[in-house]
Amino acid sequence: MWYLFFVFGAFYLFLIILNLRKEKKSRHSFILEISPIRVIFEIIFLQFAFYAELVFVIAAFNLFNSEIFFFSQLFDAEEYQFRTARGLITTFSLVATGIFHSFTFTTVLHFSWKMDDFGLTWFFIHFIIVSARTGEFPQTGAWWFSCLISIVIMILLSEQMSLTFNSMSYSLPESQVKPVKKPSSNKNNSNEIKNEIKNEIKNENKNEIKNENNSNENKNEIELKTEDNDFFDDDSFQEFDLNFEEKNNQIEKKDNSLNFRDFVEINLDKTTPSDQNKNF
Repeated sequence: MWYLFFVFGAFYLFLIILNLRKEKKSRHSFILEISPIRVIFEIIFLQFAFYAELVFVIAAFNLFNSEIFFFSQLFDAEEYQFRTARGLITTFSLVATGIFHSFTFTTVLHFSWKMDDFGLTWFFIHFIIVSARTGEFPQTGAWWFSCLISIVIMILLSEQMSLTFNSMSYSLPESQVKPVKKPSSNKNNSNEIKNEIKNEIKNENKNEIKNENNSNENKNEIELKTEDNDFFDDDSFQEFDLNFEEKNNQIEKKDNSLNFRDFVEINLDKTTPSDQNKNF
């Protein structure tokens, strides 16, 4: 079974090349491209990688406990037991392999939404291989327990790691990051909101008063300008009438005096000297 390590390395290099080529093509695009051939290769690679990791973990535990490795420990459901040391090694090796395989999932798939599908696909293929190897449905509880725990750990860890890696790769620059205020108690939040609303209302009222004062000042300036420019206002018109009447009266007096003189001179011219003597 050691040839699985060489298969693991070959598929790993092949998928790295595919990932690099796809990242160059769709680095600045958000269009998701799904290739059936790529998905098939990923499924095969992840399945072989899991068995290679399982061989490595079981071999390490067997060496630590001085046990002999058997091929049946991979695909024989009866090997998974809680009663014997060898069964415990096989059971917990499958759980530990789920932890290591989550790193492989994250490296190959990159996206968290793929983890569920590929994890269930792995379990389905492993279930078919075990059933075909033994010729019957797996009936041991230890096998189902180890598979369930392994798949849960595998999916959860790979999703968490993919989310953290993606968030780090698409993080905003420091200039665009705004500090987030720590949430305080509900009472403090309500009081802060009330105070903010009050301050906004006060500022609006102040602005309205300023606008009104500015409008009134503008009106007063316009009225003063019109008063200065208005020549025929009421007071000036009355003064003009009085002056005009006085001038008319003076002119009439002069005319009357002139008429009287003319009348006297005319009468004097008409009278004879004898008449003048009589009058005297």
